[in-house]
Amino acid sequence: MTLKRINKTPEDKFFSNFKAQNPNGTWDDFRNHEQGVLYKRLKQHICIDQMYLCAYCEIDLDCENEHEIKVEHFKSKSGSLPGGINWHLEWSNLLAVCLGGTNEGDDYQLPVNLSCDSYKSHYEDKNKVIDKDWTGKILLPLTLPDAHNLFVFDKGTGKLLPNEPYCNSISIDGKPAAETLDIVNKTIEVLNLNC
Repeated sequence: MTLKRINKTPEDKFFSNFKAQNPNGTWDDFRNHEQGVLYKRLKQHICIDQMYLCAYCEIDLDCENEHEIKVEHFKSKSGSLPGGINWHLEWSNLLAVCLGGTNEGDDYQLPVNLSCDSYKSHYEDKNKVIDKDWTGKILLPLTLPDAHNLFVFDKGTGKLLPNEPYCNSISIDGKPAAETLDIVNKTIEVLNLNC
């Protein structure tokens, strides 16, 4: 199954403390805080919550090689507005993801072979996306049903497709069921899950 529900455990105290002391802090501020030791601990916590699976494509994340794992901001950091919620440091906004085709040494044509958050970033730039809060526009693994059938695989093409009958019968993120099919299609497009 693609895009399993993620059940996040409470954030670490050290992260809460950093946010309280740095309410306008950036993700880079946190990553560099205490030589990155707390960042590594937080990243491990996120990975454990996800059973070391990419939040989007569900490939195994290599717990032995932390450089093969990125922390994704579902609501893109660059869309965080002054005076609003700081998306850089919002616990519910942080997901562990694969490198999405950006591995050094890989010889794949880009951006067509990017996926997950790597393609999402490309998509935002290419389409000049202004509202980078993806809630209700693409699937958020934190709000998915525990078990779902939103996707099917076309065995002939190997493509991931929406399961139309199921999508038309289920409400996602408080949206009417009539919108679920569009949300699932948009998820496949924005994350390039068929690359």
